[in-house]
Amino acid sequence: MNCPGLPQYARSLQAFSDLVTGGDAAVAPYTGNFLGGQMGALQTNFQCVCEALGATTFAALARAYSVHYPSREWDLNLFGAGFPELLLAQHNNPRAAERDWRLLAAIARVEYSIASAYYADDPPGAASGAVDSGEHGIASLLAADAALPTPWNSAAMQRRNPFADIPGALLFNREIAIYRQEWRVRVCQPGSDPAHERCTAGAS
Repeated sequence: MNCPGLPQYARSLQAFSDLVTGGDAAVAPYTGNFLGGQMGALQTNFQCVCEALGATTFAALARAYSVHYPSREWDLNLFGAGFPELLLAQHNNPRAAERDWRLLAAIARVEYSIASAYYADDPPGAASGAVDSGEHGIASLLAADAALPTPWNSAAMQRRNPFADIPGALLFNREIAIYRQEWRVRVCQPGSDPAHERCTAGAS
């Protein structure tokens, strides 16, 4: 998003982030705060996953991800791109059968794509909030997963993202397109939204 003075602010935050993640002794007191900030960002970006897992399990996974894959970007709103893959990897956990990790990873991909679309920078020369499907391409086109044929009720995701338009049910065995149009994020897919063909065509 276009904001006056943002490049300088972003550079300052990026420089500080580099010092913290690089283990610079001068900023050691901030390391714990930085880790907490990353975990908080994950909880914000993956609210439906957090609710499904419960606070304790989610916090353990969020901490593991934050420690092993610390943010390298100044904007924590965009933290967590690889978190869905961490969830999917829990298939190899001895207690894997206790959760549907494949479904949780699919939900997480949508949640992260919504966040990344909302906080995406405007393309150079574009009007503020103009990340739309027609001119700039979609923010994300999530592949279909044939192993998840059951529709997922997305009412909770809609409540947690009032700036987004989300179908009442998501079909993970079909493509899901996610993009920002002005200040709203659009989620669409075949069989649930006639806009899907229009927005996916904009990506080609």
